[in-house]
Parts: sequence; structure tokens; C-alpha cells
Amino acid sequence: MKVTIKDELTSEEEAALLNLLEESFGCPMSSVAFLRSIVSVVWAEHDELGLCGAALIEEQANQNYLSKFAVTPMVRGDGVAKLMWGMLCDKHTSFFWRARSGNPFSAWYMHRSDGCKQYARWSVFWYGLAADDIEDVVAYAQKRPMDFIS
Repeated sequence: MKVTIKDELTSEEEAALLNLLEESFGCPMSSVAFLRSIVSVVWAEHDELGLCGAALIEEQANQNYLSKFAVTPMVRGDGVAKLMWGMLCDKHTSFFWRARSGNPFSAWYMHRSDGCKQYARWSVFWYGLAADDIEDVVAYAQKRPMDFIS
């Protein structure tokens, strides 16, 4: 397993990333406009399977926004998420993200976040943010459009 940070992606890497996201989330993307906002990507590659995990950081609401965190179903439970999370936190000392209410991974996120606000549609998490920034990032996360067509 090789986990690296990429600050930009080739067109081939973008295509592989979109395939990973749609496979991991089980539905098509509603837009690929987020690709223009990417600041960095934690990129996990398996020797035989190729790209098997990715965590995307965008700059949104004057903060780092973890817009996608995906691990392909065939390697879930193999520690890929933990490896990616460690590298993500090493690269970015603060960021925020959201998960749908009822997301089965929310408990995993809760253990790794500094805080969370839960609403009917979304749970908004943060890591390393100043208290003064919480209100703005929560407002952004709640109004951001859906990334996938469900």
C-alpha cells in the first residue's frame, strides 16, 4: 500500500478518482466542479488494485474542507482509512467536513473530530479549528449542494 499527497492531478488521475468516488458512494456524481477547488488529495494505491482510497481537501469558507473521504469497498477494514487519516492530519492541521445524518461512518468520524453539530440532514464535524470559525463552517456545510445523485 502506498499513500501519498498530491497537490494536483493529471486527467487520468481525475478519471480514476471519479470512478473511485462513484464506486465507493454507490451513486453518480452530480457535478465534477469540485475538482477545480481541490487543494490536496490523500491518494492511496494498492499494488494490485490501483487507486483504492482518496481524501480530498478543498478551500471553502476560508478553511480546509474535507469534501470527500472514500475507500473502495473491496479494501474496507484493511486499515486504508486509518493510513489516509493520519496523512491527512499530518498535512492539514485543521479542516471540517460533513456526513449525512445516519451515515454508518459517523461514529468513526466522531472519534477523530474535535467537535460535531448534528442536524436533520447533516452532521458537521471539525478538526483543529478555532471556536470562532465553527459557525461559518457549519453554515457553509449545511448549504453546500449534494455531491452525488442518490
